[in-house]
Amino acid sequence: MSVAGYCKTRLTGAFETALFIPGGVARFSGTPRETLISFAASLVSLPLSFVSTKIHPPIGTEGFSADYVFFVHFLAGLVSFALGLAMLYGFARFVTGGNTNRIWLYYTVANWISLIFMPLGILFMALRYYGVFEPKTMEDVMLVLRLYGYGIGGYMIYRIFKPPVELAGALICFVLVMGQIILKGAYTLGGLPNVDYMERYGPSAVQEAAQQQAEQETDATPAETPPPARELMEN
Repeated sequence: MSVAGYCKTRLTGAFETALFIPGGVARFSGTPRETLISFAASLVSLPLSFVSTKIHPPIGTEGFSADYVFFVHFLAGLVSFALGLAMLYGFARFVTGGNTNRIWLYYTVANWISLIFMPLGILFMALRYYGVFEPKTMEDVMLVLRLYGYGIGGYMIYRIFKPPVELAGALICFVLVMGQIILKGAYTLGGLPNVDYMERYGPSAVQEAAQQQAEQETDATPAETPPPARELMEN
């Protein structure tokens, strides 16, 4: 198979898997060699992640260097990957009776899916850079994409390892929580503030910001000067 044909087959499989089409996973062989190739291809996303950190810093890190914030996120990602791999290995042994070869297939599909999301990420970052998206809008979009990504991950676990649906859902929820705990721990160790979405954009935060703005506008409004006493007497 030519390189173009190989890439076309894998990208088609990635699109189909992202759309929850059962035949998408079957387009991948899941060999160790193919998995290593997919990891090499997914390294292209690292520069995009760095640029996105500069254009749209994570909540609470606006006053820190983008290089440092990206480094903290990169280390947290490595720890999450290592723990996720260990969990997936144990999960595969449990549900398949010791057949762990499907882990190669899982990471191959996941890496190719990350590639098809790159153009969408570039588009959203361009909209944020040129001011079309406000910070809150960008956070909302990223939240939806993140949840969608976890949904795809749960679907992949179900299609590749063939566990009960409930077990696949439980595993991906555990991975989600684990990733957030690791990221918050990395923020704490790295001296970055842990500010979540609700603290910045929740109803109470919005109400407090509106109240502060109203107080600032009141302070900026000049007080009316009372008329001189002579003028009052003449009236």
